[in-house]
Amino acid sequence: MTVDNAKTNDDAINIIVKELPGIYENGKHFHIRCMAHIINLVVKMGLKHEVYHVKNLQDAVKYIRASPQRIKTFKQAMKDAAVESQRFLCGETPTRWNSTFELLRSAYDVKDAFLEYSHQDPMFQKTVGRVPSHSDFEMIKKMMEFLEKFKKKTEKVSCSTKPIFHTYTRGILDIEQHLRKHETNPDFMFMVPDMKDKYDKY
Repeated sequence: MTVDNAKTNDDAINIIVKELPGIYENGKHFHIRCMAHIINLVVKMGLKHEVYHVKNLQDAVKYIRASPQRIKTFKQAMKDAAVESQRFLCGETPTRWNSTFELLRSAYDVKDAFLEYSHQDPMFQKTVGRVPSHSDFEMIKKMMEFLEKFKKKTEKVSCSTKPIFHTYTRGILDIEQHLRKHETNPDFMFMVPDMKDKYDKY
């Protein structure tokens, strides 16, 4: 059976386990969690911690995407700044952490347009506080590199055209190693402990 992490499903599994004839170490390994869902929970736990540079960029993107006129002005700013990327700023979906990753990546690809946009929209800086700067995008790049591992694992285990269960153990241990690698990194040590706690829970 494949189920999500709803409490009622946990209760149902516990009832089934009680009826098992002592197999799977008395049910200890009977209920295997959805790896994609675990990754989603782990990353969302980390992203609950507000990162100054990320928050600044999120506010800027939200402001620009809030009206057709601002979107049009930003597209013109991309041309004026000679931005080569054909991508445009992505919005966020609160329930999916990878939408935050896409927001960061799309904004990073057009980073040179933000300063140009601020020249064309005098309310931009007054509303968002400050224009996303070079230092912001340096941190955004590091954040994208940190999140890339989780994104690739999610895409791999979400494949529906071939069996992937045999990669489960290696994949989940790879995530643990990735978290251990960054738990002493000054840029991420404030968020990794909570991510590890969520990882260990499942």
